[in-house]
Amino acid sequence: MALGFFVFSMSSPKQAQNLPIDVQAVGIGNASSLQGMSTSGSYELNGNITVTASNWTPIGTSSSPFAGTFNGNGYTITFSGNVTKNYSTSYNYGFFGTTKGATIQNVKVVWNTVDVTGSTSTYVGGIVGAATDTTISNCYVQGTFTSTSTDADASCGGIVGEIYGTSKVSNCVNLGGTITTNTFLNASAAGGIAGFSEVTIENCHSSANVNAYSITSNAYAGGIVGSLKAPITNCHNTGTITASNQSSQYCVAVGGVVGMAATANASIANCYNEGDVTGKSTGLSADVGGIVGYSQATITNCYNEGNVTGESTDNNAFVGGIVGNLTATITNCYNTGTIKGSNQSSQYFLAVGGVVGYATTDASIANCYNEGDVTGESTDINAYVGGVVGYLETTITNCYNTGTIKGSNQSSQYYVAVGGVVGRAITNASIANCYNEGDVTGKS
Repeated sequence: MALGFFVFSMSSPKQAQNLPIDVQAVGIGNASSLQGMSTSGSYELNGNITVTASNWTPIGTSSSPFAGTFNGNGYTITFSGNVTKNYSTSYNYGFFGTTKGATIQNVKVVWNTVDVTGSTSTYVGGIVGAATDTTISNCYVQGTFTSTSTDADASCGGIVGEIYGTSKVSNCVNLGGTITTNTFLNASAAGGIAGFSEVTIENCHSSANVNAYSITSNAYAGGIVGSLKAPITNCHNTGTITASNQSSQYCVAVGGVVGMAATANASIANCYNEGDVTGKSTGLSADVGGIVGYSQATITNCYNEGNVTGESTDNNAFVGGIVGNLTATITNCYNTGTIKGSNQSSQYFLAVGGVVGYATTDASIANCYNEGDVTGESTDINAYVGGVVGYLETTITNCYNTGTIKGSNQSSQYYVAVGGVVGRAITNASIANCYNEGDVTGKS
């Protein structure tokens, strides 16, 4: 089966063809004039600038967002030193703190370490903390960013922490570093480009390592976006992605491109992942995928080359080379990475697949294949392991597997189901024009 994929390319800011946004733009040539920008008007860089990071106050706040235009003209802003901030109220931190109706383009921003903690919602981004109706294009970021909330949610992204409305992010790159979110009460969302997004993201790349942790809520981590509610196209990740939680009531969703895509308004097309992906939940399900952890979004023309590992200690574990937990359509996708899933729960089950871990009745799978080895291990519950799908409730057509498939169960009361194409298929499921060439082993 031959699948066609896009060739990703991106110019540097100085190669961009964008002309200055406004011929009346105010030129910025030093740190003091950069900090002196107002929340309206047009600005452009005249050269590279170095700023003392600990002295920086982000442009725009929630009550007075930046609503102007900024053109970096391909120059670099370097924030020297580290940033450590603690706030008792909601706070958005970045080069820009909060934007609404803004345009930001053609700039490279280099940070060392940014560590922001708030007692309420905390959003951190290398370019913008929180953006609404904002266009961000041809921007580059590098640095280590951490967003922590002790009493609410936290989002962190290499380009933007959270982004809403009619905004759009395009042709942006996270050049490397680390993106981390920590929460104690509410959701934690981390992404190489955006922590949370309900807007279109296209032609973006991240090589940063991404980590999302939550003590008592959901944790979402993605190589491009942690939590997605809109289309994403032509994006790829090469960083290592991890997510974990310690809650007995919430889940982990982690993917090489997107962690959680919990709406049919989202879609994922022409994307790929090369980084390793790991998810662990001690509460509700661990949804772990090479492209998406949990998906209600349509997925087309995507592939994964990273190793994918998922573990649950007290609930379901759904692990797949493309998607862990699927409730939508997936077509023309493939996996070559090693897929491993484990479950220590005594009440729920394990589903591991080369393409999809668990495919619900609302899903469909066509023209997909797996070449990676797939392993599922359960200590005290049923384990379903398949070359293409672990547990199938829907239709699968024109798919195949060439990887080695292994499943095991240490329980004396439960069983293991292992198949070259599907581990377990329920009564109403259907399998058509599929085949297996890999070795299959089951042990109970």
